[in-house]
Amino acid sequence: MAVSDGWTLALDTAGALTVVGALAPHDGPATERVGEPEARPGRRGGTVHRPRHAEQLLALADDALTATGGAWDRLARVVVGLGPGGFTGIRVAVATGRALALARGATVVGAPTPLAVGPAVGVPRLVVQDARRKELFLTVVAGDDPTAPDPVPWAVPVDGLAAALDGLTVRPTVAVGDAAADHAVTLRAAGIAVPDDPAVHRVDGVALARMGAVRPAADAGAVRPVYVRDADAIRTADR
Repeated sequence: MAVSDGWTLALDTAGALTVVGALAPHDGPATERVGEPEARPGRRGGTVHRPRHAEQLLALADDALTATGGAWDRLARVVVGLGPGGFTGIRVAVATGRALALARGATVVGAPTPLAVGPAVGVPRLVVQDARRKELFLTVVAGDDPTAPDPVPWAVPVDGLAAALDGLTVRPTVAVGDAAADHAVTLRAAGIAVPDDPAVHRVDGVALARMGAVRPAADAGAVRPVYVRDADAIRTADR
């Protein structure tokens, strides 16, 4: 089914939230659904948040399709957020997107997750994500042209953020992302605004769907996560 005649479904599981967006054809309705992680006591006190991507993703997708008047047999394209983010989390969306595309005869495309974080604040913006291991993922989104090359994220130590900002060749005016608020002092000292609205710091499911609807389709096997760094074993206490 052509994208112009069917529904576009976006899936992102790179962070703690499970985000789904659905877009009807012919400038029809669009909506998103967001699943929250499970909060549980940490081993060393405090609260930890365990993502529930595998439990929530398909149910949220079904709800979003239904809310926009769609159905699984009208699915034309699946868009998956490629990360960076959690190693396990990213793979949930990618594997699910590939499987849905194969089962439903839909096309599948991937898009870097940062492109769909905070699009409402404009460009150039800096997306700051928690990379754990006392590191951050940084991505400069310099423009909003869907045909332009994708931005390349990189990892920096938390204590190296100020130096990384000094070295930017494109100066962002605003920072968003799940770690932006935690590092607002450093970001603002570099002249980069950090919005107070928590909604702009997460993936926008509808924006991801709209972006994916105009990106070139790919073979399912070519849709691969953006990990930034290699996986290795790190003690939980050191993350």
